Amino acid sequence: MSCRSLIGYLIPEFPGQTHSFFWREIEELSKLDIDVVLFSTRKPKDALATQDWAAEAKEKTGYLYPLDLADYGRAVIDCLVHPSVVSLVLLSSGGAITNRLRRLSLIPFASKLHRLTKAKGIKHVHVHSCANSAYIATLAKCFGSCKYSLTLHNPLGVYGEDQSLKWRRARFAIVITQKIYEEVCRELAGHLPPQVLIAPMGVDLPSFTRRTPYPVGETHPARIFSCCRLNRCKGIEDLLDAIVILRKSGIQVQLRIAGEDDDGGSGYRKILEAKIRDAQLQDSVELLGSLGHIAVRDELEAAHIFVLASHAEPLGVAFMEAMAMELPVIGTNAGGVPELIDHGDTGWLVEPRCPEGLAEAIASLASDPQRCMELGRNARLEIERNWTSQRSARAIAEALSTS
Repeated sequence: MSCRSLIGYLIPEFPGQTHSFFWREIEELSKLDIDVVLFSTRKPKDALATQDWAAEAKEKTGYLYPLDLADYGRAVIDCLVHPSVVSLVLLSSGGAITNRLRRLSLIPFASKLHRLTKAKGIKHVHVHSCANSAYIATLAKCFGSCKYSLTLHNPLGVYGEDQSLKWRRARFAIVITQKIYEEVCRELAGHLPPQVLIAPMGVDLPSFTRRTPYPVGETHPARIFSCCRLNRCKGIEDLLDAIVILRKSGIQVQLRIAGEDDDGGSGYRKILEAKIRDAQLQDSVELLGSLGHIAVRDELEAAHIFVLASHAEPLGVAFMEAMAMELPVIGTNAGGVPELIDHGDTGWLVEPRCPEGLAEAIASLASDPQRCMELGRNARLEIERNWTSQRSARAIAEALSTS
């Protein structure tokens, strides 16, 4: 009988709309005899937690927010026992005094995490963020709690100050692309943990496998699918401009966009709705909101082309899911996307912020279904070889066993 180990997982605002790969990674860790206890900073907005497994995830997750009076009292006691924690926050590098005071407000959350992990016998927490959640784990360790590790999903600049503090105290770290790895080695030289591994999140292949052939005989209008958070950095307005260009050229397409803004539909979505209305694209573009993975799979199965026009996507699990479904994908030649998509072989790359390039790529693929099928087959093989959810889980398991 195998001996199972126990670790904690700290994920901000879990389960969010882009968090399916965390759930898949947890399932893969279980197959490697590692059980995960979930923690999160707070619950997400209901409009963002639409995955088929979201209710189960919420039930299994211990949330640090809200804090009660007892939590604040325990934090005071912890600080009296470990006064160096307050000194660490106030004397840490980076930012004005207001930022340091803001970081002081994280101490009660660190105290709560310390006590929750201690009560459950957890000796290690893996943090899927390098922002406040990583800072909370750093302070929790100072309270005499468990060790921690990090996964970096974006360039360092996304996650704010005190990166050297968070990283040098970590047991190990994982980054998702070679490009981000090089940045980390350059910017945090002398402050890195003993192990820094490259391991992207990936796809659960059985969940993203075609059940029907690619719709080669049904290409008018071409069905375009995109899936992302509704955020300016995702290049959605560029994609809408590309649809306008295509329509003016007489090429009819239908664009369906899955995803929601961080305000649950009351933020950037309103800007997109206005743009769709002003460009008279109501009959060509539909905003679907946040979808669970089964609904996403069904959209991918019905589509002819997947497009994500991000200005600088760190990597893109949405690309991986589309590629696993044997769809031709169009992305931008920026961020970590070129590490995933080989232009002309497993997908198509255009320059970011270039609606004309997007329109040209869509028109070219929409008129050549055989080429679409070839790109889709190659894409599936690439995902099978290099981008499954087992990869990041194995990296965590190996690091836990050797660090």
